[in-house]
Amino acid sequence: MKSRAEKVLRRAEQVLPPAEVTKKLLRQLGWFGAGALLSRAEIFGACTPFSAALAAVSPKGSLLPVLLGSLLGLMLFPVSSGRLQSLAALAIVAAVRWTLSEWKKLSAHPLFGAVLAFGAVAGTGFFVNRGRILASVPPLMILAEGLLAGGASWFLGRTLKIRQERRSLYGLDLQSMAGLAVSGGIFLLAFASVTVAGISLGNILAMLVVLFCAAYGSVGGGCISGTACGMMMSLAGGAAGYFPISYAFSGLVAGCFSPLGRFGSTAIFVLANGVAVLAVTTAPITALYETLLATALFLLIPQQWLENAARPFFAAPPADPSADALRRSVVMRLEFASRAIAQVSQSVEELSRKLLKKGKSTVTGVYDCAVEETCRTCGFRLMCWEKNYSDTMAVLNGLTAPLQARGYVCRNDFPEPFRSNCARINQLAATITAAYEDFHAGEAAERRISEIRAVVGSQFLGVSEMLRDLAADYRDKSLFDRETAQQIEQFLCRHGFDTADVSCRQEQSGRMTVEIVTGAEKGLPDKAALQRELSRLCGRRFGPAVFSSAGNTLRIVLNERPSLSVITGCAQHVCAGASLCGDHYEFFSDGAGGAVAALSDGMGSGGRAAVDSTMACGILSRLVSAGIGYDAALRIVNSSLYIKSGDESLATLDVFRLDLYSGRAEFMKAGAPAAFLRRGSRVTRVDLASLPAGILQEVKFARGAAQLSPGDLVLMVSDGAVSDGDGWLEELVRSWKGTPQELCDRVVAEAESRRRDGHDDDITAAAICVAAA
Repeated sequence: MKSRAEKVLRRAEQVLPPAEVTKKLLRQLGWFGAGALLSRAEIFGACTPFSAALAAVSPKGSLLPVLLGSLLGLMLFPVSSGRLQSLAALAIVAAVRWTLSEWKKLSAHPLFGAVLAFGAVAGTGFFVNRGRILASVPPLMILAEGLLAGGASWFLGRTLKIRQERRSLYGLDLQSMAGLAVSGGIFLLAFASVTVAGISLGNILAMLVVLFCAAYGSVGGGCISGTACGMMMSLAGGAAGYFPISYAFSGLVAGCFSPLGRFGSTAIFVLANGVAVLAVTTAPITALYETLLATALFLLIPQQWLENAARPFFAAPPADPSADALRRSVVMRLEFASRAIAQVSQSVEELSRKLLKKGKSTVTGVYDCAVEETCRTCGFRLMCWEKNYSDTMAVLNGLTAPLQARGYVCRNDFPEPFRSNCARINQLAATITAAYEDFHAGEAAERRISEIRAVVGSQFLGVSEMLRDLAADYRDKSLFDRETAQQIEQFLCRHGFDTADVSCRQEQSGRMTVEIVTGAEKGLPDKAALQRELSRLCGRRFGPAVFSSAGNTLRIVLNERPSLSVITGCAQHVCAGASLCGDHYEFFSDGAGGAVAALSDGMGSGGRAAVDSTMACGILSRLVSAGIGYDAALRIVNSSLYIKSGDESLATLDVFRLDLYSGRAEFMKAGAPAAFLRRGSRVTRVDLASLPAGILQEVKFARGAAQLSPGDLVLMVSDGAVSDGDGWLEELVRSWKGTPQELCDRVVAEAESRRRDGHDDDITAAAICVAAA
């Protein structure tokens, strides 16, 4: 009794709501209609193998309505002798699927449906025509029918897999899009035999599909749909050579002209079809009528309807909510970490000031230590430090002047009668001298520690600025193209190169940037090959690859080819013919579409100045190439010079950056002399007041900006070039007609000849000329 009640309860639970029942019924009717429609899709004027192909890959719960629809279609729409073969093929497919239904792994294999459809159609073809193969149906034709059935089953299976996995049509790969196109072409075959006055409804529908895909899917959509529909229509018989040529060519040309809009693309489609009709002698005259009818129907369809239909297939993929949420989360965390580290820096500075104020010692402490060590066991202690306390302190305070002047005191520095009455005068003088030396050394160490504390606080601020720059960078990026990044990673893996990470991002302006992070450069294609292959893979024109390394990690950045380029030149004169120049320069790309020139002048000349200038330029270029902002990079450079050694180290920094996409130029100076900018015939002196790096705990770039265009020229020089003033440089830049390298050579030679002070110095000139890419 209990088991029966449980069974009734389970049956009641299995009853579906009315809405679900209606949805399931409509789904089964859809499968029924698909089977009936494909039973009308004839090839070679006789066989209909596509209903068997659909039955071979249809889901288990949909097999029965597919079989019933196919049977009804074969009965209501009789075909020639192929009906018997089609019925037999359907029976074989149904029997095999029922027999192997328990073998789930076998039936789930991607090739199962294709092999089953091929075997059923080819086997029944040979059996039905076994007595008249040589007379009517050649064996190769039967084999071709089987192969077409297997291929159709494969493409239909891929399309059904997209539906079963509920994959979005946005961002489908080309193989999946081709599968959709071939599957659609198979269904269009069902209308190929529906004709009125020789005009085929199937051909008109196929042309509508090609027009739609070419207008909204550009070249890719036109090519795929044209090729698929052309091949399918040619299988129906008739002018078999015309359809593949006409549809594929028309789809390609119409897709190329899709930027002209729907009307422009349609006009090109008509012209291309006309050319195909003239080129193929077997083309029927009705093909022109079909083309005109298809284009007229296409133009009559409301624009909004077409755009709504095209959006799931050809529109740009929508922003991934999870990816956007992750990006916002990263930005928020970076900004919060930036503020937290900045607060840590402030706390370190405040605590350092408090400790310094609290623990600061004076000269009085020197006397206290000396008296404690010398007078503690003296028999005259009570006389000196109780009865004559004021006189004794006056004597000690009188020692401060000679102590600070010479750094020591002796017996003769003590006045009479203290010098004669003190039994330990020599020991007291020595003790005071030793205590003062300790005090002086501690005071210097405290100053150095205070400086290091300040540098540590500055480093914290530098890290804070780096995090803030990264947060701003992530905030400004609009789209990360994960599919293209995966394709790039697969391409590199096929060439035996393992990547740690690949990022492909598209900025709000539409410009694409590819970033590759890996462990080594070994095995990677050269820069030119990498630029060429990734341009082909992404369908973009990339500029040269930018390589930057940090330890064992290599970072490669490719930006889309900009509209501008730069021509550079540089020349140097080394002070006194030494082997090392105290100036250093670098030209590099910052990985964000900017061409950068950096010039540094170390203090003095020779090896020490060369170390400072090379260090400043090297750190700046490495950090900027790694994506760190210029201000944060300058802070790191300043801290590095500040604590490099106990001796004073400083270096100027003169930085010029040109955005190769927009032409916006930025001048950044830290203690550097004026630069000269020529736009047309006008020369501007770019002089920005600032301090070099390495002097103070805090340093900032002085900034200036300008908008440049091809033909404009920028000249940067070190201090050695302007010892006799810089007015002559302005005139030279205004009248210069040669190359940037020739200008730099001229500047260095002229600066050498203009020195009037009898001293030599390092001289560097760097020139940048803006040119069209």
